[in-house]
Amino acid sequence: MKLSSSSGLVMAGCILIGVSVGMLFDRPEVFVPLGVGVGLIAMALIRSQYDNNRNRNHPFHDHNEENH
Repeated sequence: MKLSSSSGLVMAGCILIGVSVGMLFDRPEVFVPLGVGVGLIAMALIRSQYDNNRNRNHPFHDHNEENH
């Protein structure tokens, strides 16, 4: 599985955890948005890591740029 496609699974997992904890404490209006927020942040971090790795291996990437 590609790293970029796994970010969607992380997002869905965070939403499900938010729903579950919200139902457990009878406060879905608090925990569902919290799960969505955590999922979006995690998704952005995973995708940025994927983009950094993809750009680093790009044939036009200037490797001297990292030394500045």
